[in-house]
Amino acid sequence: MKYLAGIVPGSLPILRKDINARPKEELNIIWHDDSMLMIESNLPQTKLLGISYFTNLYQAVEPGATRNMTGSYRLNYLRDGSPVKMPTNASAHLDEINANKKLMSETHRADHHFVIHERPNLEPTVSIKLSGSTPSEDGRLSPQVAQILCMYAGLKHKHTLLDPFAGTGAIPYQAATSFGVTDITASDPDASINRFDHTYITWISKDVSEISGSIKSESIDKIITDPPWGNYRDQSDAHLHELYSLLLDLSMHALKPGGVLVVLTGWAGFEELNTNQMEHISDLSILVNGKKATIHKLRKPS
Repeated sequence: MKYLAGIVPGSLPILRKDINARPKEELNIIWHDDSMLMIESNLPQTKLLGISYFTNLYQAVEPGATRNMTGSYRLNYLRDGSPVKMPTNASAHLDEINANKKLMSETHRADHHFVIHERPNLEPTVSIKLSGSTPSEDGRLSPQVAQILCMYAGLKHKHTLLDPFAGTGAIPYQAATSFGVTDITASDPDASINRFDHTYITWISKDVSEISGSIKSESIDKIITDPPWGNYRDQSDAHLHELYSLLLDLSMHALKPGGVLVVLTGWAGFEELNTNQMEHISDLSILVNGKKATIHKLRKPS
């Protein structure tokens, strides 16, 4: 069966390792662009819906797919992922839906949501929407981005993890629930926010300048974090420079030799910091809620 799966723009190089490790019958990419895959899969839909890095999932409508459907439906047309007015020639793609007289068009509270996708190098494809995430408007990290950061860090269940800019705890929670990490420290000075709680997460209400005293030297395998970018608060470059410098100092203190630091940021100044004390591994550019960001991966020398 064919599906269209949304991904975080730019993240495919990270996801390929997981996808390629699966049998082709389970996940086989037959087309992709920067933010969507068309896949063939024999997995039950419940299993596909459980793949944490898919932002949206649609089942491609094949002959006979709507035969047993009843009730109401609504229809949208997406061009490069954005809704547009239904083109006049769209009716040519709706034979499968129109042939079912038990389906009735409804714009509100419909039982089924059909979507036609038009994208470069892909024929307009009619699909049924199975799931979808809503972009955050308050700077909170989505589970999909948190998943990608953990994958990029090479996180394993045996690792110890620290997130010194944890916010609500999206990264620690993803590490606990998707990777089975059991020793996680999350820190944020704002104890009033609605945090993710989990048996494996220990919360510290401190900022990055105060954490070192609570973390044993060379005790952490991975630091994965999403520090402030300067987009949501009035923060000067000088202040951000200080925050990120403190993060690097903390990393040298807390990480085991060979330990990895993964930083997601939209602040360009991070690349200009003196990171000679850490070994640069790689960078990856992605989009987060439509904003350009970079994932930096550094390692403490062995």
